[in-house]
Amino acid sequence: MKPLSLARVFVVLCGVGLAAGLLAQEPGADVPLGSTIKNFYLPHRDEAGRLVLSLQGKEAKVLSVNRTEIRDLTIELYQGREPTVTIRSPRCELWNLESRLVGHDGVRVERKDLQLTSRSIEWDLKSRKGILHGNVRVVLYGLPLGAPPKGLPRNPNSKVPLEGSGGATGS
Repeated sequence: MKPLSLARVFVVLCGVGLAAGLLAQEPGADVPLGSTIKNFYLPHRDEAGRLVLSLQGKEAKVLSVNRTEIRDLTIELYQGREPTVTIRSPRCELWNLESRLVGHDGVRVERKDLQLTSRSIEWDLKSRKGILHGNVRVVLYGLPLGAPPKGLPRNPNSKVPLEGSGGATGS
């Protein structure tokens, strides 16, 4: 079978700060099908040499020309010298020819003000759009919890009492 070039496998995805890619020990290096690469780390830099993201994993196995399985994937997105977004998945697959990343064993996205988890993810690398499936949970941090600004329409389904209404709900 034809060996897979790691340079061909390397892709970057960015959505809401989501990114993924896979392995390149040296540009143009060929990795035979069935190969396993352990404890890899890949920094990705912009044209000015600034670190944009780092990708690391415990193990990547080239299953076919099209499919690479990645275990314990961690992606960090950087702004300046500090990571601003961390993405983790215990197991996912990169489908190179279709330019998509799929994971069914959970995904966690963390930012200073947000934590997002789900059971699975399907991410289209070309369109930079993804869908989270199953038990999706979003936790937001540091939101101002004061009264809503005057003049905003009230949600009629809200169970929060109106100010000065003695606990009654409604418009």
